[in-house]
Formats: sequence, structure tokens, C-alpha cells
Amino acid sequence: MNAESIMSKDLITINNDVPIIDAYRLMKEKDIRHLPVVDHNQRIIGILSDRDVQKAMVAKKLDEYYCETPTDNKVSSFMNSPVYMVNEKTDLKAVAKIMIREKISSLIVENDEHDITGIVTTTDMLAYILQTLEKMDHNPNWTQWTMSYYLNSHKK
Repeated sequence: MNAESIMSKDLITINNDVPIIDAYRLMKEKDIRHLPVVDHNQRIIGILSDRDVQKAMVAKKLDEYYCETPTDNKVSSFMNSPVYMVNEKTDLKAVAKIMIREKISSLIVENDEHDITGIVTTTDMLAYILQTLEKMDHNPNWTQWTMSYYLNSHKK
């Protein structure tokens, strides 16, 4: 299995100079937790997660409360950069290792021509794991011992 097999293909992006409240509305409307951030040339320059938006909202409330100079409310002020990308053909084991090592919850997926083709999120990975576990439930040769042995033999 590779990144292409589990990625979300309908990639929704947001421009870097859009107000953060618009990113919040878009995420709510589309029921998504990650927004790749693009510049005026439509190149991905960052990624915004729902947690980044929550932090932005807290910062705005603190500014209002303390009457300090307001923080910049543009997406670019709250996005994460650099953006981690993988090729469509990248094995899911490698995808998982990158996400764990970098402590990130999404990876942008590109093809061999470096065109963006989708996004892999922790939700996509968990859905794949759940599907795999459900298949194991129906396989009489896959015992609890086998699972325990496999997990122990594949530790770092």
C-alpha cells in the first residue's frame, strides 16, 4: 500500500493572505482539519491545522482582553512551514514514520511531475489501520500471539 491508495484527493487550499476567520469558516463548511496554504502563484507554502486556527482565536481574544496591538490575523501568521511532502508511491510505513518523526498530522502528496495530487492525514492512516484490523478479525490464521509477535519484532 502506498500514499496514493489512502490519500484524500479533493484538496482544498487557502491563500496565505486570507483572514484566519475565513480559514475557520472553510474548515467548518468542508468538515476538514487541514488546509494547505498557497501563495499567489498557487504554490503550497504552508499548512494550517484546526489546532493552528484555535490558537489564532485564543490570540485574538487575548489581544482584545489586554487591548494590546492586535496580532496579524492572516493565515500566513499561523500556518506551519515547511510543508512535508511525499510521492504518491511512498510506502505507508514510510509515511507513518515521517508523520511520527516530525510530529505532524498530515502530508501533502505529489506525483512524479511534482503536481500536488492529495493529502494524507492521521484520519486516513487510522481508517486504513482499522480496515486492516477488521480484515484480521475475519482471518482465522491471524492469532493474538501472531499480532503480539509482529508488534514486538517491529519496534524501533
